[in-house]
Amino acid sequence: MQYDGLAGNYTLQPTTYSLPGTGGWKSVRWNVSDGFFGNRQNGPSDFRLVISAGQTLAIRRVSVFLPEEQSGTGANAPAVDVANGSMSWPDTADATGWRLYSSDSLLSNNWQKVTGPLTFTNGVIRQDTLPTNPAAFYRLQRPARQ
Repeated sequence: MQYDGLAGNYTLQPTTYSLPGTGGWKSVRWNVSDGFFGNRQNGPSDFRLVISAGQTLAIRRVSVFLPEEQSGTGANAPAVDVANGSMSWPDTADATGWRLYSSDSLLSNNWQKVTGPLTFTNGVIRQDTLPTNPAAFYRLQRPARQ
């Protein structure tokens, strides 16, 4: 696989796979830690598969997951400051898709987006109206992609 990475448009993924032969399906997974994905390949595309001459390949499905979507956590999430009943975080987080979510359990798969008025001041987002549940947990996460 070649992908649009930080090192260049056609960064080569060092892990290669052999075809399973005729009539078989094989699941393949590549982890990319330096993806740029800026549509800089032909097409414009973000990755392509390199197939040896004379080989035929059928692709049934391709999926791309962000790290936080795989683990369910806010990987590399910006820090949230809590003081005097309000929360704040850098406004650059909002521009890159981070939103405030709450749950009554850290192990929950049912994190809900916190709604309410947000204020933007001096490069900081502030959430002043928090739910009254004292047992709530909060985290910044990106919404799951559709």
